[in-house]
Amino acid sequence: MVDETLSRHNPIVYWIATLVLAVVAGFILWLKFDAGDSNNTNFSTELNTNVQITDGLMHSVPLEDIVDGASLADGIGALDMPQFISIAEAQQTVTSDAVGIALDINGVARFYPFDALLPHEIVNDTIGDQRVLIAYCAQCRTGVVYDPIVRGESVGFDVSGKMWNGNLLMYDRLTGSFWSQALGKAVVGPMTGGSLPLVAFDQPRFEDWENAHPDGRVLSVSIINP
Repeated sequence: MVDETLSRHNPIVYWIATLVLAVVAGFILWLKFDAGDSNNTNFSTELNTNVQITDGLMHSVPLEDIVDGASLADGIGALDMPQFISIAEAQQTVTSDAVGIALDINGVARFYPFDALLPHEIVNDTIGDQRVLIAYCAQCRTGVVYDPIVRGESVGFDVSGKMWNGNLLMYDRLTGSFWSQALGKAVVGPMTGGSLPLVAFDQPRFEDWENAHPDGRVLSVSIINP
């Protein structure tokens, strides 16, 4: 506090001293805020990662929130050898308003109707030299495409028979970790906290897609996994 005598007898010095004190106080508060903000950022990151270990098992979601799905593990077989047909053939079974996942990689166009994905939920495909993971959740009707890179390797994925937050949990064949189909993030197992890179895709109607890609190929609806 500035001495009252100083303010009465030398107002100029008083105001200069007050200004200096205000600047110093402001600088100290800024330093504290900046340090606190940095700590908050780290804390937020830790909360978002939220990796826990229960009985030696890594997980980022409560284990009690993981529930059984409609099938057992591998009860719905992932499709490893997808077969594709011409648009002319597909028109016999795929309706014009059918929605699906469309990929166009290095000039190769493919359409994966949701009806064709439904029996498998996961398609492990390769387009040229690009491995792709097409994942479809029948319950929440969401489709997404990932680059299936786990620990630097392109690996296959399968259906775990488990669900979390109303969404399919798939697992990779390398580590057995459970991954959220919608988020592309590992939530249980050695890869917990890891993410799969997204691959660009569209979700058009079949009619719109075939008009834009007359030479494209369509995932066969009748295919049964070998």
